[in-house]
Amino acid sequence: MLPGANIEAVNKKIANIITSNNPNEQALASYSIFLYPLTKVWLEGRFENGEPAGGNIDNLKMLGGLAGIILLIACINFMNLSTARSEKRAKEVGIRKVVGAERHSLILQFIGESVLMALLAGVIALMLVALGLPSFGTLISTKLTMPWQSPFFWIAALAFILLTGLLAGSYPAFYLSSFKPIKVLKGGLGIIVGAGRVEPGGS
Repeated sequence: MLPGANIEAVNKKIANIITSNNPNEQALASYSIFLYPLTKVWLEGRFENGEPAGGNIDNLKMLGGLAGIILLIACINFMNLSTARSEKRAKEVGIRKVVGAERHSLILQFIGESVLMALLAGVIALMLVALGLPSFGTLISTKLTMPWQSPFFWIAALAFILLTGLLAGSYPAFYLSSFKPIKVLKGGLGIIVGAGRVEPGGS
């Protein structure tokens, strides 16, 4: 499309081109002509009443939603594992609080560990995608490439990794940093079992 071109103005001019050139074709009176980008035909090629109404893009949205649900489940599992390991790190938290560590510094440390783990997982995921992309492209008879040179791709990837790390590490960070040093160092920290809590010495 040329710079400055107005696609809406063109669509208005050609909307009734069928009936204006074929006045006797009453069956075509309900049809209208409009321009549509060729780049959108594959993903958004279904129309209703002359308006785009989806297409293959619906399958991509569904797969994207499933991927989001799987990622959310993984984040929840990470929270559960981090919380289950809390007793092993309880003394570390207690000692650090005794020597003057503030709660916000502990929160930043635990969230930083989560973000670092998410970053490592992201790097491994990109390596696996780069290795498997040629084989997958051969399977579907389509050449697939990764936009390695695109700044937007790296910004989006880093933002996604950061969001995942924050989501997965937020609850464990606030939970671990809330331990009372005196109670922890005296062995008063309960052991978390499923959704319940068993105090030391209890049955």
